[in-house]
Amino acid sequence: MGLILIRYGELGLKSRPVRMRFERTLLKNIEDIFLREKEECLTSREWGRMMVHVKDDGKAIPLLRRVFGITSVSPAVECTSGKDEIADTVGKRSVGMVKDGSSFAIRARRNGTHPYTSQELAAYVAGSVWKYNKGLNLSVDLDEPDVEISVEVREKKAFIFVERYSGPGGLPLGTQGRVLVPLEDERSAAAAWLIMKRGCWPVLVSAGARGTEMFELLGKWATNLTLHQFKQYASVKTDSGPPYLSPQPGTPHSVGELADYAKHKHCEAIVSGQTYSDLEQNIPTADMPILFPLCGLSTDELGKLIKTVREG
Repeated sequence: MGLILIRYGELGLKSRPVRMRFERTLLKNIEDIFLREKEECLTSREWGRMMVHVKDDGKAIPLLRRVFGITSVSPAVECTSGKDEIADTVGKRSVGMVKDGSSFAIRARRNGTHPYTSQELAAYVAGSVWKYNKGLNLSVDLDEPDVEISVEVREKKAFIFVERYSGPGGLPLGTQGRVLVPLEDERSAAAAWLIMKRGCWPVLVSAGARGTEMFELLGKWATNLTLHQFKQYASVKTDSGPPYLSPQPGTPHSVGELADYAKHKHCEAIVSGQTYSDLEQNIPTADMPILFPLCGLSTDELGKLIKTVREG
């Protein structure tokens, strides 16, 4: 089975009990998305790092890149922390990777106590790259190398990797509260995506003809999502701009009705897909918080976000 290193960001700043809870949630989310896709995986974790053993890297990496809380992933080769074994493993892997006239760099880091420093290890491993690629004109460039090989030593193990694929980052889905998200168009789906990235669990409500389509977009990013049909709600149309939630209490299909539905579903807030320009026309209010994740985005930023949500 192949090995993939999992990196996370801000959850590492949490207190130890909270961090451990968030890590367990992240591992469960990883396992759930593999289970849904009928792909095998075996997860494990150490302090500060997670690992997933998979059958097929090519299928696993796209799945991991859609798990909230993961900042990046890297297919890796594992060996012992012995300096000679690390150098030999890197040297063999570098064959065919470095080309004649190219430059390379060894990025070494350690966690634990070892009979060498990170700098000493990097220099020793670089010598092995030259050894396994005799006859090639190679150079070391620590600033802008053509090939960058990373070595991460953790206690008695070492992990060697080259590629690094980005993930969505944020917090693991389900570590924060529940929020109600009316799905109407791509903007509402983008707002839902941003709030999911903050760890909130979305209670998704079909609020228009495209509700099901938007639900399918978000379904690529999480498992166990449900689309609710809230027939009492419909957006208010305007002559000068996009639709918005009606703020007038007592009005049929008002945001007040939506807030009542949110409370019924044990949600702590409503998430709106309105932008700053929409809010200049009207700011909806209710007796519970309404969140506007898109209000600080430019048109270009919103377009890039919608593309991310759509393409996965």
